Amino acid sequence: MNRIFAYILLISCNISLYSQVVVEQEVSQVDLLIGEQVELKTIVLVDADKHVTYPSFTDSIYTNGVEVVYESKIDTTLLNAGKRLQLSRTYKLTSFDSAFYALPPFYVLVEKDTFRATSNIGLKVTSVPVDTTNANEFAGPYSVTSVPFQWSYEFWLNILIFVIGIFGMILIYKKLKDNKPITKRIVVSPPTPAHKQALEEFEQIKSQKLETEEELKLYYDQITDTLRRYIENRFALNAKELTSEEIILKLTEMNNVEALRELKEILTTADLVKFAKYKATVSEVNRSVVMALDYVNTTRLSDEQLPKPEVKIVTIGATKQRNVRIILFISMIILTLLFLYLLGYILKEIYECFIA
Repeated sequence: MNRIFAYILLISCNISLYSQVVVEQEVSQVDLLIGEQVELKTIVLVDADKHVTYPSFTDSIYTNGVEVVYESKIDTTLLNAGKRLQLSRTYKLTSFDSAFYALPPFYVLVEKDTFRATSNIGLKVTSVPVDTTNANEFAGPYSVTSVPFQWSYEFWLNILIFVIGIFGMILIYKKLKDNKPITKRIVVSPPTPAHKQALEEFEQIKSQKLETEEELKLYYDQITDTLRRYIENRFALNAKELTSEEIILKLTEMNNVEALRELKEILTTADLVKFAKYKATVSEVNRSVVMALDYVNTTRLSDEQLPKPEVKIVTIGATKQRNVRIILFISMIILTLLFLYLLGYILKEIYECFIA
């Protein structure tokens, strides 16, 4: 009696254990044409601590005559405060033979036990009806049409970058291999022309006010100093160390008579103001400035005679030499990687266009 009771208790426990796993299945439609696809939706309810294994379809064959063309990822949902799991998965099935197919119940493995769906599903696959009575209305097969191949602008852009990269690599490689001192071109601007500097100074002198004798002397000092600097820069004479007569004498062979006459008058008046306490009138002061400006404009170099900017090649310092070579080496590595990438891209495009 006790043995019979134990057997009944064991059977009840097994039934309770197996009732915890539920497998359900359904299809989106049961009638389909050859080649159409139907969705098989499966749901598995199981305890959260159980390991579930889905079936693997060999050669994508669900059953004889029915193929699996797609299977979705498993969608997991927690139920009962995380104690239960709901696993959902969708399969797309198709068939290319007209017949009625009884799909075997979907199954899963829970731990080492197999659980199947309790419902049965049948698929009816029918062929496409063809109207054979009006065969002449159907067009025949099309001949092969050659489609002109068009290169994309991305491909040509990569080709251009590829070619530029090759030239860049060659130039950098030669630069590193030569190991010659690295030079750079600099443009040396000529000094400010003597006449331009003198004219700017005269404009500043003209803006001054003359009210006292000391201001008048300072005014003529500025005029003569500006003229002497101009003569020194223009004619290469040490005019600051020469007297007015010596300046006129040395310029006799260089200037025209009218220019020398004006210069002599300016220097003479300035000497009288500075050394003989001569008080020049306002008109004489203005005349001296005008003649000074006229002398500079008459004797200045023409634009064609002015020195032009000079381009010089200089060698950079040792530290900069080292830094430049490091930059060139890094650039060489970057260009090499870019070259390999573009080469792979070009070969891939050619293979896909003409071979694959």
